[in-house]
Amino acid sequence: MAKKSTKKRKKLTEKQRRFVEAYMGKAEGNGTKAARLAKYKGDGIALGVVAHRNLRKANIKEAVQTIVDNDPLIASREERQRFWTAVQRGEETLEMEHRLKGSELLGKSQADFIERRDVTVRNIDINGLLDGIIARLGKDNAKG
Repeated sequence: MAKKSTKKRKKLTEKQRRFVEAYMGKAEGNGTKAARLAKYKGDGIALGVVAHRNLRKANIKEAVQTIVDNDPLIASREERQRFWTAVQRGEETLEMEHRLKGSELLGKSQADFIERRDVTVRNIDINGLLDGIIARLGKDNAKG
């Protein structure tokens, strides 16, 4: 017999509630600003870590999603896609630069974009490199 999940979502603490309120409001989707506004302690890096951890917590993600789902002023992904399509087709023309930026920020606030980074690591023979540098320095000193 399959076991049903009986996990209950934890309620938000007061600080988490303030974080969600700030994240969806004054901080405009910026987690570090939201953590600062919610009175978390630390410098910018520490607040960024707090924001990252908070935004991974199920109860906070659920609170953010509830706000998004229940606010008629927040465009859905489908609405943004319709807008981008209209822009691409030239159906929208007034102050397009600003409207596109707003659309982009909405997309970022709902994690529509994934930032990918390709990292290439080359194997470097550090000992050989250092030997070459030392040899060159020795030759330069001998000349000088």
